Amino acid sequence: HVHGPEGLGALPAMAPKGQALPGDAADFLIAQAQAHAGELIVCPIGPLTNIATALQRDARFAKNVRQIVLMGGSLRAGGNITPEAEANFYHDPHAAQIVMAADCPVTMVGLDVTQRTWATREDMATISDAAPNLGGFLRDITDFYIDFYVRVCGKQGCFLHDPLAIIYATHPELFDCEPVRVDVVLEGPEAGRSIVCADAAQRVQNVATQVAAETVKDLFMAGLKRLS
Repeated sequence: HVHGPEGLGALPAMAPKGQALPGDAADFLIAQAQAHAGELIVCPIGPLTNIATALQRDARFAKNVRQIVLMGGSLRAGGNITPEAEANFYHDPHAAQIVMAADCPVTMVGLDVTQRTWATREDMATISDAAPNLGGFLRDITDFYIDFYVRVCGKQGCFLHDPLAIIYATHPELFDCEPVRVDVVLEGPEAGRSIVCADAAQRVQNVATQVAAETVKDLFMAGLKRLS
């Protein structure tokens, strides 16, 4: 009801063009982090199950990655799936807790900043006109997503949640962050809620709290207009 039955709005599932790799996602992450030790930025934009599994499966994973920049959580903005919880943390709060406590640099790009950046149907049409193939695809799948916003809050647009995590990884200077020990509520009606941790032994991580929203949106639009 948010992204469509296949996550592609009203479009059907696409036929795979390649073959599945052996192993699972955690194995792939571990291998890539080892092959690019000190260089790899892991940028998850969904629930953190695979990242947490990699951290638990290989103690070197946290040392090999350069940083983890995740889209998820909310320090002060409340939730978007429950009154308290952001959706990605809600769908696997145990994984979110493991990642936020990881012994590597983690930046949480959550609702505190993503709900300040907005794209309209007109923005999607502009992208489609500039890049009919991939831009048109993005417009088509986003139409369904914007319909959800219309039903929920009466607005003809959507927040740029996931793009902000990617843009933070390439342009961190456009964000202000606070050092915070983040814990995650694991059970009960507040499951998935991100809170300040009282345990001084837990690692301090970055939490994005301010963003140059218009500049970020301009970067997003400019990048997609270059697609062919």
